Amino acid sequence: MAEDSVLPPPPPAAGARVLALFDMDLTLLTVNSAALWLRFERREGRLSMGQMARAATWLVRYRLGILDMGAVTEKALGLSRGEPVDALTERTERWYRDLVRPTISEAAVARLEAHRAAGHLPAILTASTQYGAEPLARDLKVEHLASTVLEVADGHLTGRVVPPLCYGEGKLERARQLAAELDADLADAWFYTDSVSDLPVLEAVGHPVAVNADPRLARLARQRGWPAVRFA
Repeated sequence: MAEDSVLPPPPPAAGARVLALFDMDLTLLTVNSAALWLRFERREGRLSMGQMARAATWLVRYRLGILDMGAVTEKALGLSRGEPVDALTERTERWYRDLVRPTISEAAVARLEAHRAAGHLPAILTASTQYGAEPLARDLKVEHLASTVLEVADGHLTGRVVPPLCYGEGKLERARQLAAELDADLADAWFYTDSVSDLPVLEAVGHPVAVNADPRLARLARQRGWPAVRFA
């Protein structure tokens, strides 16, 4: 199917439980929320200009599909080791309210609601942490969420991720876990994403859709005949 194709309405669920999986950044949101987090942390005085510049290069590498997410996550989480979870939750709620909520894509929400009307189970599948994704899931009334989970001990962050990291093959593992919990089959599922890093999930679902695709995913979508759309 050609790029920027018009998606037909999702067909009604016919007995089976059908998952409609949505990535968060540049899919449900019109921006990458990590960039908004950097802006917020800089505003709060928690990031130096040098740290901002280094993180900005990570975002560019991510968009190009050449980022070592495991190594970057380890470095980033090292800064949060020992932080009380309550403090992080309070900050992420303010971050979401001030910067993220205004970037929710109306087109993406309309598509999510179309799946809900068809009897499908909407879910968010994101590399973001549970603290970053839960406010969005709550706003959109999405009950099912699979994300990167930060490890907590005695109410404080350990600086580690509860494996698997929800990225690449790890995101596929999280998707399989969610499907098993909901008695659904990924072969019947839909998945909307912007990133070539999500190729393992795109290849596992029955209905892959490229949204606001990065250059490599846009090329793959054309080659494989996957729908490619713009959610603005």
